[in-house]
Amino acid sequence: MKAKPNGLGREYGDQFADEGVASVYHARPEIPEGVFDTLVELAPADNLSLLDLGCGTGEVAVPMSERLESVDAVDPSAAMLEFARKRIEEIGRVQNLRLIRSYAEDFSSERKCGLIVAANSIHWTDWTVMFANLPLMLDSCGYLVVVESGDFVGPWHEEFSALLPQFSTNKDFEPYCVFEELRARRLWQVSGEKRFLRKGVRKSVDAFLDIIHSRNGFSRQRMGESLLVFDDEVRAILDKYVVEGELVGETSARVVWGRPFVMASFDRD
Repeated sequence: MKAKPNGLGREYGDQFADEGVASVYHARPEIPEGVFDTLVELAPADNLSLLDLGCGTGEVAVPMSERLESVDAVDPSAAMLEFARKRIEEIGRVQNLRLIRSYAEDFSSERKCGLIVAANSIHWTDWTVMFANLPLMLDSCGYLVVVESGDFVGPWHEEFSALLPQFSTNKDFEPYCVFEELRARRLWQVSGEKRFLRKGVRKSVDAFLDIIHSRNGFSRQRMGESLLVFDDEVRAILDKYVVEGELVGETSARVVWGRPFVMASFDRD
């Protein structure tokens, strides 16, 4: 199989194990309710179970545990799972949600899930292994659902984005679209997609910085002496766009669902 785009190796995905990344992950824009509604609609009526691969701090797993019969949430980061446990405590004891520490491609389950979801995570997995395993864990009537969300953009975006390569600790990173990468490798057959856009979202500059430091390549504890310089330069850009003490921008989410190809998973050329 063709190699993944540069900058998506496990060594970079492991940055999400940093306590500093996990502690600010909540600053990311909330996943739209429409995403959860879509997942409920896609779940087979006779198999209301969900496997969340790369669950992070539970952004999908916790809300869906209140909508489906069972949820298994898998993530390799102990720090992320600890914050997921705190999220669970906030809503009370959840009997039907299991948190499991494991890399997604190392996880296996004899139970066939109605839905397998990867939200902002499937790009970090070993696709050769992951897509060989997925058909073994997915109900014959179920879907693999890939969710991409989390950006907060506005008129500052072009100037701000030009600053990122200079400071990112992920020097191997190259731009990509995960949906196109999966399609190009014939890893799944897409059945449908939905997009969600929310305008007029307001965030403080501090919250914006937390969002950035929850991303790969910008872990505060890895940036060293460049951290303060980066934050100062970002603030200098954003200050031009502050309205009544806040930034005003928009957030979006894209949900794509389909079936993994069984045979394509074994195409190792």
